[in-house]
Amino acid sequence: MRGDQIEVTYLAPTRRVALDRGRRAADVARARELAEDMALWRAAQVANTRKARAFQIVNRRSNANLELREHIQGYPYFSHRLDRRSRFNRHGFYGGYPRAPFLRVGRSARVQIQATVTIALLKRSGRRTIDPRATAARLNRKYPGALSAPAK
Repeated sequence: MRGDQIEVTYLAPTRRVALDRGRRAADVARARELAEDMALWRAAQVANTRKARAFQIVNRRSNANLELREHIQGYPYFSHRLDRRSRFNRHGFYGGYPRAPFLRVGRSARVQIQATVTIALLKRSGRRTIDPRATAARLNRKYPGALSAPAK
């Protein structure tokens, strides 16, 4: 990077998304927008601390790491809950034969977004430049409490 350019990378926390393709695409788009906004917000804060009057976005990119999982969950042979049919069966004793194991396939989807913004710091504001103070204020209004949230 040159002296007047800054590259800010934001790695969003992993979040669960829907399994359905349509809803998953919408969830990933929302997560991508959030990560890009956080990277731009940090870039505006850095531009403010370096006393730049304006900045220009040189490059913006984001990567989505989507993880689809399938895992098998097994249950024991005997059920802990007995219903009326299994109390006294034709064999004349309580419980009957052991039940076959019940296997269930669990599915989950998670996404993690990495957004990177490269900005050029400018000493003068112009036509296609962005004001860092206005950008930081706009994103502070859009995500209230994000700066005061406790770290986990």
